[in-house]
Amino acid sequence: MARGGAGPYSTPAPPIMRLGIGPYVWNSNCHRGDQGAKENATAFPQSIGLAASFSVNGVPACVNKQLMTDILRKAWKFQGYVVSDEQALEYVISTHKYMQSFEDVAAASVAAGVNLELSANMPQPVFLSIVKAVEQGKLSESLVKERIKPLFYTRMRLGQFDPPEWNPFSRLSNKDVVTPAHLAMALKVAKKSFVLLKNINRFLPLQASEFKTVAIIGPMADNYAQMFGNLPPIQSRVFAKTPLEGLKEIFPTVRYKPVCEEETKCTNYSRKAVQELVNGTDLVIAVFGTGPAVEAENNDRPNLELPGMQKKVIEEIIEHSGTAKILVVLMNAGPVNVTFLDMDSKVQAILECFFPGQATGDAIREVLINKGGNSSPAGRLPVTWPLYASQIPPMTNYSMRNRTYRFSDLSPLYPFGYGLSYSQFRYESLTSVSKVKAMENLSFEVTVKNIGDYDADEVIQCYISWVRSDLPVPVRQLGHFSRIYIKRGEEILHRATISWQRWAFWNKGLWQVKKGPMNLFCGGQQPNQTKKVPSDVLSVKFYIMNSATATDDL
Repeated sequence: MARGGAGPYSTPAPPIMRLGIGPYVWNSNCHRGDQGAKENATAFPQSIGLAASFSVNGVPACVNKQLMTDILRKAWKFQGYVVSDEQALEYVISTHKYMQSFEDVAAASVAAGVNLELSANMPQPVFLSIVKAVEQGKLSESLVKERIKPLFYTRMRLGQFDPPEWNPFSRLSNKDVVTPAHLAMALKVAKKSFVLLKNINRFLPLQASEFKTVAIIGPMADNYAQMFGNLPPIQSRVFAKTPLEGLKEIFPTVRYKPVCEEETKCTNYSRKAVQELVNGTDLVIAVFGTGPAVEAENNDRPNLELPGMQKKVIEEIIEHSGTAKILVVLMNAGPVNVTFLDMDSKVQAILECFFPGQATGDAIREVLINKGGNSSPAGRLPVTWPLYASQIPPMTNYSMRNRTYRFSDLSPLYPFGYGLSYSQFRYESLTSVSKVKAMENLSFEVTVKNIGDYDADEVIQCYISWVRSDLPVPVRQLGHFSRIYIKRGEEILHRATISWQRWAFWNKGLWQVKKGPMNLFCGGQQPNQTKKVPSDVLSVKFYIMNSATATDDL
């Protein structure tokens, strides 16, 4: 089920089937929403495409030639193969009611561009009807052979037809799996993904020796199964460490209780247990969130609230923890309503960890104490974090109005690209060329200095905006970002370019660039935000000297 278009604060919208979304206007909304995103997705010659289960412009994606041939292969030069989403071919008949026989679906999907079927373990998958479709004249044998070629190209590139001694993968054994290098990579990736949302009076990094009595509480604190997110590979408990296990290495004596019943669903809790746990402590580390039990594929949350009674548990912690400092660690995929935590002065810090995987415990410990003096969080939010649910457009309305940071004038709780650091950075001397041609890249440079107390990564973010335009252009557009490590007291001169494609806009079936003045902003976050990071955002103007229309798809 999918939900959206909620009312104020947390009122859920009526649920809809995720395959039941109405006609979607591809040429305007998709191009406006995903401009620039496909370069990475189609960069490799043997990449894999997935034909979705839902329909586009009233045509199921698996039989949509416009999508898979005209756009994906011809316009985007895609050379890989396309596999159907699980059971998507059967949905063409059972859900979309678009066709009536497996032979028709097999013929239409192969003609549209599907190379491989992912069936739902059916004894008679749709693609077994390809032979009948050819015999009935609905599909040519030559086209079937063309669709097979990318599958075998991929297998050849993987070495599946080579002698085993030629294939380096054939020499791998258990000793080559989960090596020290792999474990180090898992830890590095987890640490780099954390986003610091709040840090009053530089409460973090923690000085562990200052806290004699520590309480760790919450349904995600020692929940191995929930810290990997939805659809992870096979997990090994041997190599995984929960937040509780990691934190015990710096706080040998801790009080701990999950408190919530039914894990993250938190259908009930004991007020007495909460009060006994936090009473008389110096520090409370509250680890809350969602997990795949309440947030997964085909298991959408009805609103932005923390699941079940989690909010009530946290309110109990705040009420009964006395003078204890409170640190909230969040583990979730989509945003949750933490406005009450952001505004409460007793909550010293909020660290967003998402689902860090097997290195969760070690990563949280090292970031909280800034291990090595260079473990400051430097992740930046990859999404806009709404202030309340009514800021989210309905799932049934796929226009770009108020969707993403690019087309929204609303003030979120945390904007796209937001994230704090243990250190502080100053931006100086932003300069760029003053004029560019319509299809000419913009060169610029900016100086960034670490004026804080710690060595740390900074994420330089540069946005463009239109001073005026007669097209429905974005409010702002991310043009460039770069994560750079800067030692305390040092400065770097960052030079980069922004592709002209970032100010091209899809309108009336064409990519257009209009001449006129543009703004360039560079800093540690988006310009003109209510929620700010300590660093400033600089701006300069440049001018596009001529209008132009792109002759090929970007």
